Amino acid sequence: MTGSAALLASVPQAPSDGAGSGGALKLQAIVKAIDLSTSTAMFDLDGHLREANANFLDMFGYTLDEARGQHHRMFCTREQIESSDYAQFWAKLRRGEFDRGEYRRVRRDGGDVWLQATYNPVLDEAGRPIGIVKLATDITAQKARAAEAESQLTAIDRSQLVIEFTPTGEVVSANANFLAATGYALGEIVGRHHRMFCTPALAASGDYRDFWGKLASGAFHRGDYERIGRGGRRVRLQATYNPVFDASGRPLRVVKFATDITAQRAQAEETAARERALSLEIAERRARLEEMVNEVGAIVDTIDPTSFTISSR
Repeated sequence: MTGSAALLASVPQAPSDGAGSGGALKLQAIVKAIDLSTSTAMFDLDGHLREANANFLDMFGYTLDEARGQHHRMFCTREQIESSDYAQFWAKLRRGEFDRGEYRRVRRDGGDVWLQATYNPVLDEAGRPIGIVKLATDITAQKARAAEAESQLTAIDRSQLVIEFTPTGEVVSANANFLAATGYALGEIVGRHHRMFCTPALAASGDYRDFWGKLASGAFHRGDYERIGRGGRRVRLQATYNPVFDASGRPLRVVKFATDITAQRAQAEETAARERALSLEIAERRARLEEMVNEVGAIVDTIDPTSFTISSR
């Protein structure tokens, strides 16, 4: 027997008069239904593997002969095995309690595998636990993508100003960089509208209403913006407003990622001002020089060349 049939046959059966056969058939039907898409394994109450389907064995890299009779700890890290949580985990299962979660396990080659799994007690007719069925899905790839995304978000959080709004513009959260740039504490801005960072003229404008109308509909926005911080300080931001959607595709949040370009903009304006001043000074000097040349020319024009005599001896 293999697969679901073997899994069910491995369940230690308590003595009965046959009244439990209906329950066994029902369990068999359930196991068969999930056998093709789910990794399944049967353990006794002491944690030894009795049966497993092909999905489970392939996931860990073992054959059934290699895994059968081995303790569940063969799939765990040493740190997990030696922890009090692991002992409590099996004590809980032996009591017939259910367990569900995401678990880090170890393949035959030493690599990590992440499982979303349930440990389900199998009870006899008297309600006593007689075995444990594990149903698991391999979520290793999803965990890797989530970890990568988390790393990227951490990098963004460290290097950029981040603030989150509702689709209508109320502040939900902000990171330390944003708070430092604007001079506010988080508690001072959560729940308040984005207009607190704008001039009154901008906040009252039709363009501003259109701006939030587009964001509320899920539109993306990018640009350079002047915003107002605590005490009226002006902050120049290069930013994107990014819609976040729920599972149904409806706008759920608006996340703003920004770079503070206040210093760069001030430096650029200072440089431009110096260039304008230098250009003006050059123009003034050129004008004075031209004036001097004109004056000299006028003087030369008034001189009578016949008034000069050349004597020779």
